[in-house]
Amino acid sequence: MRSIANPTKRLLTAEDYVVFAGNPTTLPDKQFLLQENEAGDSLYEVTEVRFSKGSWEYLVRFEGWRDAVPVSAQEMKEMLQRSSLVESK
Repeated sequence: MRSIANPTKRLLTAEDYVVFAGNPTTLPDKQFLLQENEAGDSLYEVTEVRFSKGSWEYLVRFEGWRDAVPVSAQEMKEMLQRSSLVESK
């Protein structure tokens, strides 16, 4: 996972959701903080997006994990609803 210099985080806007849903290929290389309940926040990065068998599949790598894990379109939508975008200042 690449390191972002001087990171800031911001909540995703309605416009962000429209862009990501309309063109999922804009997600790779973006980093997000997933708000967890008691566990704290989890940093993750979308490493790849694939269209297969009529739906989108995402490969997501969590900080500290060696390999990316496949995530369905529905799971990705739910993750984004609980995430902040990590950006460079």
